[in-house]
Amino acid sequence: VCAVTGEPLKAFCLDERVMMCLVCVEQGHKECRSVLLRDFTAAERAKLAGKRGQACELIENLTQLGEEVPERAARLHIQVDEVITQIILALNKRRKVLHDDVKRRATSLMTALD
Repeated sequence: VCAVTGEPLKAFCLDERVMMCLVCVEQGHKECRSVLLRDFTAAERAKLAGKRGQACELIENLTQLGEEVPERAARLHIQVDEVITQIILALNKRRKVLHDDVKRRATSLMTALD
């Protein structure tokens, strides 16, 4: 009910974003763009229906991605383990080469000192 006239609210002022009665549309909001409240609510409902469809699609996509995350994480974990194993093997190989080189040099030095 309109606080000014006591009439039922049947219009919506698009400029001021307020509901008003039909009397106020003619008196206080002549310069404003206004629509009947039922038309405004129908248009807003249509907008929301489109957004609801988008939100449902987004939720579906996020759910699917959420289901894929553990599988992707497991594959990544396996790949990381493989790379770490390769690095360890390469480091051990290099360590052995260095160890053999030190041993050879020590033997050579000992031979030279004798």
